[in-house]
Amino acid sequence: DAAAAPGASAADAGRSRAAAASGAVIVLKGVCEKGGAGTIACGHLRMIYLNGATPEAHDSGAALVTFRDVTAERQTARELAKTEEFLASLIESSPDAILAATLDGEVLLLNPAAERILGYRRDEVVGRVSANALHPDGTWREILRRLRESPDGRLIGYRAEVVSRDGERVPTLLAVALVGAAGAERA
Repeated sequence: DAAAAPGASAADAGRSRAAAASGAVIVLKGVCEKGGAGTIACGHLRMIYLNGATPEAHDSGAALVTFRDVTAERQTARELAKTEEFLASLIESSPDAILAATLDGEVLLLNPAAERILGYRRDEVVGRVSANALHPDGTWREILRRLRESPDGRLIGYRAEVVSRDGERVPTLLAVALVGAAGAERA
C-alpha cells in the first residue's frame, strides 16, 4: 500500500492511490517543500501530477509512483487562455475590419467588421477565398512587395480597394504588418 501523507485520511490515501494508478492531477494543500529560493510556505495549493505502476518483474507487492509539481505549468496555461480570450475579444469587437492571411494569400481570420465590408461570412472566406481574390488587379501582390521592401515589415496608410461579395470595389485605407506566428509570416 502507498503511504499516505502525514495527517491525510484513509479516504485521501485511497484517492491518491487511484490517482497515481490513472496518471491524474491532484491538488494538495499544506504541502511544504524546500526549493532553490527557500522554503515554500505550508498552506499553498499545489497541483501534483501522479503516475503509478506495479513493477511486473517483482511480485513484492510494491508500486512505483512518480510525481511532479505542475502548479506553475497549470498557472501559465490559465494565463495564456485568459490572454487568448482577451485578444480574440479585441479582434471580434474592433470597429475596423481585420483580415489575417498567409503570404500565399490563404485567409486565416476575418472579423465581423470585415464581414460587413466584404459582404461575406467568415466561414465562406477563411480557408476558402484567397486574399488575392479580395483585392482587384494584383493589389495583393503589390501590398506584399511593399511589405517586403519595408524596413520594419509594415505598410501604414496604404490606399487600396477590396472587392465585396457583390463585386463592388470598396476603397480602404490599409494598415498591414508582417507577423511571425508558429514559424510562418502572416500579413
